[in-house]
Amino acid sequence: MSDIVSGHKWSYGTLDDHGRLDKGKIDNNGPLIIYDTENIGRGIQILDHDSSKEIHLALVLPATEGDVRMLYDVAKRIAELWKSKQISVDGDKEDVSNLDHCIDFDIKTHKSVLRNARQIFNGSEYLNLACATLPVCISIEQLENFADDYNEFGHYLHEKQMISAYKSAPLFAQLDDVICSIYVFFDNGEIILPKEPEMKFTQDGEIYTCEESYIFIHDLFEGEKMSKMRFRDFVGRVPSEKKTEFDYRHILINPLTSEELQAIFKE
Repeated sequence: MSDIVSGHKWSYGTLDDHGRLDKGKIDNNGPLIIYDTENIGRGIQILDHDSSKEIHLALVLPATEGDVRMLYDVAKRIAELWKSKQISVDGDKEDVSNLDHCIDFDIKTHKSVLRNARQIFNGSEYLNLACATLPVCISIEQLENFADDYNEFGHYLHEKQMISAYKSAPLFAQLDDVICSIYVFFDNGEIILPKEPEMKFTQDGEIYTCEESYIFIHDLFEGEKMSKMRFRDFVGRVPSEKKTEFDYRHILINPLTSEELQAIFKE
């Protein structure tokens, strides 16, 4: 991977089970993603990255124009390293010196997906987009609007992923005989939380419904290893000036000091 990204503003990593990037990590347990640090979109998935014979590159729909162009730049970079003058695009051999028609076709395809999002995604209200560094949730209406301003789609995803925030994902556990969802929080850092906590999960083919949802914070009070508060109570007590919308289904909470968090828990 270091040979591929060398000389470019590219980076890579592996996505965890919640779609969050572990930068610089190569792990067969999750998708390996390469992306442009100056234009972060949905990223390029690299398959068979440990093969000496072929590497497959994948781009999910709908992707940004930057993603499309990077897909072919990465392909050309690999071809250069392997001293090849051709790549395979959907089964067809293409010269690396003549890929403009492939790029143009892909861009039109991705724009079409945006324009027809409501029909393609079966009338869904929103879509969770797996992106290069973390998932971004966008309403179907907003997706369709991006078809008329394709560049803005790329700007939107880049701006969301440029935020150095931790996206807290639910943990599910049984506390005092009650099944709960738990979101970990910490001080002095930007945190992304859902507007409403996840209350259902699947385990061994069975669907479970939580009765409660909590925020957990380590070592908030002296002598107390773990502090907890009901999720909705916590979010409601966070000062309004510390909360902004992150995306369609999530909020961004600006850094809170340990003293501010202690005051919230003592209310």
